[in-house]
Amino acid sequence: MHETEVDAKTLSEFLGLHPRQVLKLAEQGLIVRTGRGKFALTQSCANTVKHFREQLAGHKSADGKIDAMKSNALLKESQRRLVDLKYQQLAATLISMAELELVWADLVRSCRMLFQSFAARARSELPHLTDADQLTLERLGEVMLRECALKGKAPLPASSKPID
Repeated sequence: MHETEVDAKTLSEFLGLHPRQVLKLAEQGLIVRTGRGKFALTQSCANTVKHFREQLAGHKSADGKIDAMKSNALLKESQRRLVDLKYQQLAATLISMAELELVWADLVRSCRMLFQSFAARARSELPHLTDADQLTLERLGEVMLRECALKGKAPLPASSKPID
């Protein structure tokens, strides 16, 4: 059987590749040159199909960097995680960062207001406290709130034991 010779443009159209890809595959030896600007159609197609089959079967790519099976597994894992996240969101077990920030801001604001009202509430429960005592409690409360804001965690007094 006589091998059909074609140019790069014809071979690229036949294989569904860009002409530059045909030349690159020719440099790799997958596409068989028969002369200047001419290529063996049958052998080039067979080599190219075999090359792409090996890639899809999990063999390394021509550059040795991409493993098709690992890439496919990673893609499927990413898709599974995305579906899980969507399901959790629809099931109301997952909220967005924007929603979380709004809830968190409300919680912090409520805690701050409650904390700042501590001195006045203490004085109503303990009527013997003086104005100076209330001011001292308010000042300590502000200092402790600032410590929380700056350090994230207020230090406990040495005599205090943490609750388990």
